Amino acid sequence: MLSLYILINMMYIEKEQVKVGEGSLEKIMELSGGDMRRAVTFLQSCFQLSGGLALNLPITTNIVVDISGEVSSINVNYIVCSVCRCNVIYI
Repeated sequence: MLSLYILINMMYIEKEQVKVGEGSLEKIMELSGGDMRRAVTFLQSCFQLSGGLALNLPITTNIVVDISGEVSSINVNYIVCSVCRCNVIYI
């Protein structure tokens, strides 16, 4: 659930003409761990990666994850399954 503080700051996001896709703010909040400065930095970086005002594309959850460096559970599962199929033994 979005905090009141985040909702108030949404006004500024709209004023700056930043388009935010569904679930993106929630993902930013999750990854920032409640640190507002980190959340703003995520948002600024995501905005630039999405093309800024020149392209005016929405910030998606994929962009947020790319900026954060978080490895998706799908990728982790793929890697684990690949390692298990190869019967890799660590020495």
